[in-house]
Parts: sequence; C-alpha cells; structure tokens
Amino acid sequence: MQILYSYLISLIIGTLTLCLGVYQLVQCDFSITTGYGIARILLSLSLCFIGLFIGLSQLFISILPIKKRWIMIPLETDYCGPIIKDKIDANYAYQLYSFFKEGNGKGLLCKRDVFRIVEEANVLLQNKDGLVKVTIEPNEHITVVGDLHGQFYDLCNLFQQNGLPSATNKYIFNGDLVDRGVFGIEIVLTLYSFLIAFPQSLFINRGNHETYDVNYSYGFLTEVQSKYDQETFIEVAGSLRWLPYCHLINNSVFIVHGGLPPTPLEIDKINQLQRGDDPEDGSIESELLWNDPQAAKGNSPSYRGIGHVFGPDVTQEFLNLNHLDLIIRSHEMKMNGYEWNIENKLMTIFSAPNYCGTVGNKGAYVLLSFDENTKPITKIIQFDSVIAPHITLSKEPKLHEFEDIEIDVETVWNNVAPLLACAFSLFAIINEL
Repeated sequence: MQILYSYLISLIIGTLTLCLGVYQLVQCDFSITTGYGIARILLSLSLCFIGLFIGLSQLFISILPIKKRWIMIPLETDYCGPIIKDKIDANYAYQLYSFFKEGNGKGLLCKRDVFRIVEEANVLLQNKDGLVKVTIEPNEHITVVGDLHGQFYDLCNLFQQNGLPSATNKYIFNGDLVDRGVFGIEIVLTLYSFLIAFPQSLFINRGNHETYDVNYSYGFLTEVQSKYDQETFIEVAGSLRWLPYCHLINNSVFIVHGGLPPTPLEIDKINQLQRGDDPEDGSIESELLWNDPQAAKGNSPSYRGIGHVFGPDVTQEFLNLNHLDLIIRSHEMKMNGYEWNIENKLMTIFSAPNYCGTVGNKGAYVLLSFDENTKPITKIIQFDSVIAPHITLSKEPKLHEFEDIEIDVETVWNNVAPLLACAFSLFAIINEL
C-alpha cells in the first residue's frame, strides 16, 4: 500500500510538471525565430515531455496490475522445497500438498512460487461468473466441503479418507478457508494448485472470511505476515476476493457459503453482482456471505451484527422461484459437522472438527450425486480432528495499517528526483531567456 501511494504521488508530480511545461509553451512567442526564441520553445516542449514521461511511466508500469510479478521475485538461496519448473500441473499439486503435509508446520513455499500460484489462480477466478454452473454425470459425485478455517491437517485427514482432487474426484469448497487456524496459507496454496491443475474438477466459493476486514482481525493477516510479509498478504487476500459467490450443480443444488437475502433473488442475477472487493453491509453480496437460517418465518436482523437470518418460508420461496431442489450452505459450526435446517431442502455443512482446538465438534462433508430422475442424493461423512503441529506466529497484526496512508518517501524520491531536477533546471533556463 505504501508503494501504491508512492506511485500515485509520482503520477501527480508528473502531471504538474506537464502542466508547467504547457504553461511555459503558451507563454512562448512563436514569431521570434532567433536562437533564444527557438531554445525557449524547445525547452518548454522538453518540460512537457518530462512531465508526460514521469506520469505515464508511473501509470502504466507501476499502478496498473502487473502480470507475472513472480518473475521479479528472487528465489531464496537456502530454499530446498518444491519449485515450479515448467507449469502447475497435477504432479506439482501433489508434490506441494505432500511438502506441506510432511513439513510439520514448518514447510514454507518460496515467495516466488506463492506469487506464481496466486497469479495463475487469479486468471481463472477473474474469468469465472459470480454463479458457476457445474454438471455432474449420473455415475459421478462431487464432494462438498464446508468451513476449514486454517485447519490444514484436518483437510489432510479429509483427503486421506475421500481421496485427493483429480479429474474424476471433484470437490467444491464452500468458503472460509482461512482465519482462526494457523495454516490458512497452506490451504489456499494447496487448493489453488489443484484448481489450476484440475479447473473442471475443483471449485471454491467465497466465504465471509475471504474479505480484507475480517482477515485483519481473525488471524490470516498475522499468519501471512509471520510466514512471509505484508506484500504477500495483500496478494493472497486480494485473490480470495475474486472467488465466486455460489455454485449451481445440475441446475438443482444451490451451494452458497452464508444464506439467502431478504428479498427474493433470481440466481441468474448473481452474475451481475460486484466482485473483487469487500461487499458493503446490506448488499446482496454481503447477505450471501453472512446470512443464517432460523426456525421462525420471515427475516430478522442477524445476531452477528451484520446480515439477516431467514426462515423456512424464505427458503421455500427461493427454491420455487429458481426451480431448485436443495441448498447447501456452511458458515455455522455444528457439533455433528452438519445439520438439516429443513429436511431435504436446506443443509449446513461444517468441515473444521474440534473448531479452534477447543470446541470438540466433528467435521463433515457431503458426497453429492443424482438419481435417474436428476434428484439430488446426499451422503454425509463425519470425521474427527487430528493433532496438528504447534507453531508460534511471530508478528502481531496492525488492524488499521492498510487504512493509513503511509508514504514511502525514499521510493518516491528515487523514482522522480533525477527527472524533477531536469524539469526545474529547464524551468529556470526558460525564464532566463
């Protein structure tokens, strides 16, 4: 963020220099053809070009998103983990997963490959709709996984039971990959690698913990700053904001992290929603991430202080409006790892057993398939927590550091000082002519 503001200041300086050059050019008397008159015109034009160069170089080189930034990140000299040699394929995804799993909590991927994985995942995510439609063949199933909250070793246990993602073993992860637990970055990089390797078999929804403001307060900022740095946090957290809001399986099963908004929603309109940033309170985007079901009819303000709770009548209206059979959502811890909020119509699935290391709940996931009449079949699998390595995060998060404008004066000065010196020298010479 400091670098961004530094470049913005450089852009402003360039614009002002250009304006100064234009002003001097307007003052020139073009009827004077002596050497002094021509020199004044040429120097004024040079001042304009310097301003243009400063401004445009900062605009097009520094402020606009840079693809393949990973190329500019050096590989650590003492790094001995997996390296992306050619492309991110299935072999690399399996290798990275094993590296994290066997690293006892201390295996860190090099920063260069972190950025490469995130950048390649961004290309896929930014080209997806807010509502992704998935087709499952009659002889197939897809596994729906709920909140993970940084509990990477419980994800390993789930994979050991249910198999790793592959072309024939499809998964949907229903948001809240990070925060609370201390292995969120391992979950993100593992799932992103499988997403890149198997883009038609692995899908990820956005949860309310895939937002900057929540990451500041609930652990992901601390984790990534401790393992890497602030720049890496911004890169990874920014990518998570591009995850789709919902998935629709066989035009029958609607999968969303939170719940339903108070007003009736036609699901095709989800593709019109804003993506890539944090949703405003009260927006449909926010409601999809934050809302919960309730036993009472209608809608009420949520006990969370954001969003709403919705009743069975709201659920039925949504199903009828969109010709759906089932909603699968997550967002709430359940002691059994799951709960049928409305039998065969609305299910909550939660996949972080022994939540936060203290609750003692089971985790669960759903094997979703379809019968010959295209009606959904759900098989719920419960699982227990496993012992995870203990690590200590070394950095405390600064909750508002990204809201403060901190100027990297050295960066600004190094970028524009030489050209600025030339500009003012030209200005002084022009005024002496």
